[in-house]
Amino acid sequence: MSQPVGAAPRASSWGQVRDLENFQVFLMPTPEALKEKSLTKFRALGPENSLFRCAASVAGLALLRNMKEADVEATVMKYLQTIRRSFPNLVISDDCGMANKNGRTTKQNCASAFDPKRACIIEINETLMTRMGNAYKYIVADRDVEKHAAHFRTLHLRLSITMAHELVHVFTLFLKRAEDEHTPPRTTYAGKGDKETGEAGRFWEGHFLGGWVDMRLDREGQETIALRSDENSKRLLDRDFGRWFKRGMTGLTDLDHIVPAVEPGLEEWKWQQNYRNQFAAGADAKADDPKQPRELMATQVVWLTRRNSETAAGRFPSYTLSGQDIHDFALKPKTRIREIKARGK
Repeated sequence: MSQPVGAAPRASSWGQVRDLENFQVFLMPTPEALKEKSLTKFRALGPENSLFRCAASVAGLALLRNMKEADVEATVMKYLQTIRRSFPNLVISDDCGMANKNGRTTKQNCASAFDPKRACIIEINETLMTRMGNAYKYIVADRDVEKHAAHFRTLHLRLSITMAHELVHVFTLFLKRAEDEHTPPRTTYAGKGDKETGEAGRFWEGHFLGGWVDMRLDREGQETIALRSDENSKRLLDRDFGRWFKRGMTGLTDLDHIVPAVEPGLEEWKWQQNYRNQFAAGADAKADDPKQPRELMATQVVWLTRRNSETAAGRFPSYTLSGQDIHDFALKPKTRIREIKARGK
C-alpha cells in the first residue's frame, strides 16, 4: 500500500531507529530500451524483491544515529526528518556513466519547500547491489552462510557509506536550494574538490571516519574495505592505527603504502598491487562510451521528480518501512522488512 507524506517517522524501541517513509527503488531501463529512446521504462521494485530489501537497509544504515536529539544541530535534525519522510528516488544502475561509480546524486532547483523526492535522485551501482543481493539470497537459502554473511556485511557497510556520502551532497542542496550551488571550495579531502567546487561527500568521510573508504577485490574475488587517508592526515593514527607503523609515520596514504618505514605486517595490504578493481572488466570503457549518455537524461530526471500522476511518484506505490526491521536486517539478513500500513487499513 502506498502511504502519503504525513506524520513524523516513529521512534522504535531500539534507540534512535526511525521508520523510513515513501521509499521507492527503480532499475534503469534496459540497454535495449535506452537504444530505442524509451528513456523512462524504469522498473519499480517492491518489498518482495531482494534488491529493494538491500537498498532499504543500506538507506537505513546511512541515516542511523545514536545521538540524543538535543545533541544534533537543529538544521541537521530538520534535514534528517525530511529525508526520512520522503527519501529521494533511488535508481540502481550501471548505465549513463554509472558503470565505474559507487554512487551519484543528481540535484534539481527547489526554491520553495524542500521535498527530497522531487529535488534529487540518488543512483547506486547495480553490479555492487546485485552482488549484495546474491549474498543475501545465499544466506536465506542456508548455503555457506559464514562466507556469504561476510560478503553481505562488507557490501552492506560499503554501500551504506556510499549512501551517506550522497546524502551529504543532498544536504548541500537542502541548504542552498539550487542545483548549481555546490560545496564550498575549502570543503575538500584527499584530492577531491578544487578551488571552485568542494567535495562534501569525501570531506564527510575524512571528518567522520578519519579517512576515505575504498573497496577492492581480494585474491578470492571477494570485496574487502580499506580506510585510506590524505598523505598529510594524522587522523588514522588517532584511531589506533599507529600500531601498524614505525614511529613518525603519518598514516595510510594514497601512495598505497610504498614507503620504507612500513612495518612488515602491512605488506599484505599493498592495495593496488595485491587487490583488483571491484567493477567488472570493461566498466571504465562502458562509463566513457561516447555513444552512451554520461548522466541521467533530462527526460528521465523530469519523469522521476515531477508530481503529476503520469510520473514515477504517482504511477508506482511508495513504501513506509519499519525502522526496527531495517536495522535488524543488517545484522540478521533473514529478517523480514515489513511495510507499515496507514492507520485504519
